[in-house]
Formats: sequence, C-alpha cells, structure tokens
Amino acid sequence: MPAQVPIITGPDTPLTFYVRLVFNDNILTPVSGRRIKFSIVDSFGFSGPQREINLSAAATGPDGFSQINVIFQAHDIGVYRLRVDYDDRGIDNFSFSPNIIVISHRA
Repeated sequence: MPAQVPIITGPDTPLTFYVRLVFNDNILTPVSGRRIKFSIVDSFGFSGPQREINLSAAATGPDGFSQINVIFQAHDIGVYRLRVDYDDRGIDNFSFSPNIIVISHRA
C-alpha cells in the first residue's frame, strides 16, 4: 500500500493485512520461502506497548505473499504502523505499512 494513504479505523476493530515480499531492486519478482516477522510500532517506527496482533512470524509462499494473513487490533486511540522484518539477499531489512489511525469514531 502507498505509505502516504492512512488507514482510519476505530478501537477494537480488526484489520487484516496481506503482506507480499518482493526484492527492493525488482518489485515484480516475488520472494518465496522467506521468513518474515511482524510487529506493531508507533507512527515514527519505534516499538511501544505491544498491540494485539495474531502472529509474530510467517513465511512467504511462491507468489511472495505471507502464507498467513496478519490481523491487527488496537484497543487504544493512537497512530500505529505494521512493521515487517525480512531478509533481502542476506541483508536484514524492514518495511512499514501506512499509518493506522485509531480514532474514537470512524470518519
């Protein structure tokens, strides 16, 4: 998803993410059989209190997609991001989702 498009949701509303791993220098080539790790961070990318997420790690399938969908749910109002850590040709790398803005009432 484009990083500039925020996701707006309400507290206790589960969000499902589909994660696809591709090479940084060739986004058309899926990366299969790689382990990816998920975590929830604040809007600046820093770890904070753990939010509810249905898994912490998975592997990619032949199409580069995570074999398990990630479901995120925040109980508190705030701005969060999904962080995905992965190996890109022997180099530890990471990417972020767009901001996930949790507000008291959906806009």
